[in-house]
Amino acid sequence: MMSVVNQRITGLDVSRAIAVLGMVFVNFKIVIGYEFEGILLWFYSHFVEGRAVAVFVILAGIGLTVNLKSDDLGDENRLRKKRQNIVRRSLFLFILGVMLCPFWPADILHFYGIYFLIGAWLLGRSEKVLWGFISFFLIGFLIYFLTADYEASWDFKNLEYIDFWTAEGFFRNLFFDGFHPVFPWITFFLLGMILGGRNLRDASVRRRISKVALICFGVSLLLTSIVDVYFRSVLTPELYDEFYVFVLPSPLPPLPQYFVEAGGFAVFLICQIIGWCQKAEQSPIVRLLKAGGKTALTLYVAHIFFGILPLYLFGEPNFYLLLASTLLCFSLSLFSSKMWLKNFRQGPLEAICNKLTR
Repeated sequence: MMSVVNQRITGLDVSRAIAVLGMVFVNFKIVIGYEFEGILLWFYSHFVEGRAVAVFVILAGIGLTVNLKSDDLGDENRLRKKRQNIVRRSLFLFILGVMLCPFWPADILHFYGIYFLIGAWLLGRSEKVLWGFISFFLIGFLIYFLTADYEASWDFKNLEYIDFWTAEGFFRNLFFDGFHPVFPWITFFLLGMILGGRNLRDASVRRRISKVALICFGVSLLLTSIVDVYFRSVLTPELYDEFYVFVLPSPLPPLPQYFVEAGGFAVFLICQIIGWCQKAEQSPIVRLLKAGGKTALTLYVAHIFFGILPLYLFGEPNFYLLLASTLLCFSLSLFSSKMWLKNFRQGPLEAICNKLTR
């Protein structure tokens, strides 16, 4: 059985808040249609795109197991109640996410619903079992990608999924070729469940995890960069466009090299933030970020209606607009969260979720 730690870790909330910043930046970039070039494109591809959401999903998995008590793992009745609560939470997130899809097609919450459902079933399993399922989902998606037409339902020019609201298209989008399909995105969630079973408060534990994560990220970054440069030099632009998907660690499509690089980056970042927060837990910036992390679900939904929709109407491909709108949205989110938590223990949607899923 996994060892567990039943204490709230400030660094997890702060990591969630920082992931909100990255998520807002990426989503706003998509909406206004700004495209990076040169070194900025390289930096964005390897350190920003698909990285914030990887942090989010890993943190969700950590939250599932870090709150377990040792007694829960040894008591099948208590574990069953935990699973039932998680299933109810998964249903809430799934329904909420589907309701958001007409406003924001790249919603992740309805995918979260399935992650949590599978996570409930795997709760309390050994690390060996979880690693086995990680391999299953990664290999399963790779087989799908190599044997099916991954791009059949995509209009990548406008980043739209054509038949989302059909039964077949919805199922395919949810499990195989959507923005964050179960195959293989749940591997981040399962990785988080494994990490949640470790004592992340222990600096020596974090150092060991960080070393492995940094090696995964560094090796993947080096290899993909070298291969990318080589392919550009020997292939025609047309052939390069055919093969680039196997070179760059992009979340669309999410091939294994993306999970090695993005997962390594995300885990390393989370461990470093936890360490930083342990040293500066009472600092104003940490406390402000912690408030944002504790209300991340509310902030996620709010940024769709108060950030994305206005930019759809008034946005334009401008870097300064992208930067200013991201910083304004993030700043307002943090201060709003801080003010809200002065009077309430949870964010509005977090409170509703907990009320409905107990």
